[in-house]
Amino acid sequence: MTPDEACFACHSYDVYGNPASPAPTLMASRFNPPGVTSGHAAHTEQNVPCFACHVTHGAAFQPHLIATGRVPGIVAFTETPGGGTCTPTCHAPQSYTVSYAR
Repeated sequence: MTPDEACFACHSYDVYGNPASPAPTLMASRFNPPGVTSGHAAHTEQNVPCFACHVTHGAAFQPHLIATGRVPGIVAFTETPGGGTCTPTCHAPQSYTVSYAR
């Protein structure tokens, strides 16, 4: 994905899409290191589009706007007090912790 994708018109490419960003910038997303080894920026580098995992215009009943049932995408998502676990279609389930206080 590139900085001119529609998602990055509102969301920071350096936070969510640029794996070369400095660690403090990447930490603005809870789903980037150190909370998870392969987070937002790594997924966009692999050309996984944001809409594979997220509802693009959201709903209050969906934590973190997680979408399920898409391929590629997330089969199941469980939020925990310290992070969460996702079960995607492309790799084994992965648990993560948030990288900054909520």
